[in-house]
Amino acid sequence: MANQTLDWLKQNEYDNTDKALEGIDKARSVGQQNAMAPLLNYAQSNGKSDDEIWDLSTEAEDAYNRGRARTDTKDVRGY
Repeated sequence: MANQTLDWLKQNEYDNTDKALEGIDKARSVGQQNAMAPLLNYAQSNGKSDDEIWDLSTEAEDAYNRGRARTDTKDVRGY
């Protein structure tokens, strides 16, 4: 009986991997927006040129992605 119960539980185990991945992707997108908005507002309000804003946003995106590479969310993805 115990073995059958454990087998049944294993077969009907809830898998939220897809939901977790969606949550990670959404959090990343929101995080990027939240990180960039103040930076772009600051650059525009201080009269930065379009080229300066482009360079600044590129540097910020690189820094954000380097930080993201250090997280442990890859475990959920199975990397």
